Amino acid sequence: MLFTLPPSLSRGDNEWVVHQRDEELEHKSKLAFMNAEGERKTAEYEREIACEMAKMAKLDAELARMNAEDEREIAKHEAEHAREMTKIAKLDTELARMNAERKRKISKKRAQDGA
Repeated sequence: MLFTLPPSLSRGDNEWVVHQRDEELEHKSKLAFMNAEGERKTAEYEREIACEMAKMAKLDAELARMNAEDEREIAKHEAEHAREMTKIAKLDTELARMNAERKRKISKKRAQDGA
């Protein structure tokens, strides 16, 4: 858009208007530069944030993998413990059966000796 003066303005007025227009253009130029700089910095911060979030996601995935591995190890040990407890329970049952058999034989022998 071309800036023109009305014919009624004098030469001094013309210089003042041109000066005002130059200042306005300079101000708009500074604002445009500041806006561009702000957008550049915003983009840079957003990129940095995205990088940090990617790092955090990678760490979260690694932690989840480690937790799953730990859970598998715990489950493995718990299963082994359960097998061992089952063996102990079977041995306890066999021992109780043998003790009952021994007591029955002793009672039978006493009964025969007493008769």
